[in-house]
Amino acid sequence: MRLKHVSPGKETARFRHQEYLLDTYGPCLKQLGLRPTMPRLHVLDAFHKSVKRHLTAEDVFRSLLAQCSESSLATVYRTLSQFENVGLLKRNSFDSSRAYFELNDHEVHHHLLCLGCGAIQEFSNAFIDSVLHELAHLKGYQLLLRQIAIRGYCATCAYSRGGHPIARTAVSDSAS
Repeated sequence: MRLKHVSPGKETARFRHQEYLLDTYGPCLKQLGLRPTMPRLHVLDAFHKSVKRHLTAEDVFRSLLAQCSESSLATVYRTLSQFENVGLLKRNSFDSSRAYFELNDHEVHHHLLCLGCGAIQEFSNAFIDSVLHELAHLKGYQLLLRQIAIRGYCATCAYSRGGHPIARTAVSDSAS
């Protein structure tokens, strides 16, 4: 059996990073009733460090591999499910092939989905929310979840498909 040689400097840096993760995310996980294990800490860190807000399990797994984390894809799926169950993450199924996860900020927002490049943009709009409430009221529904996913092409993809550049107007209270 060959032992993997790790230089003392790398081992110290890894230990410092683990301490950072434990100090940063450990209390949150404990408050939610989860033990702050290294795989859980690494998955949570992947969401906080990602440029993208909506991640698939595969996105998280690739992020962990890039950080030299030794988590498996099965561990990532299990951790995402646990985080969803305690309300730390929200699952979005925009299409039937995969689930996207995002940190649960407890804010109502909707999504614009580009069919060309796969970009996902969030937006909030008080008028749309009021229409959804009114519709639910008129139909006798108790509104539990209000989320709209609008599919189309972003300005770049629409233009590359031969369309005209789309004028960007203020249609939302806060777009991200």
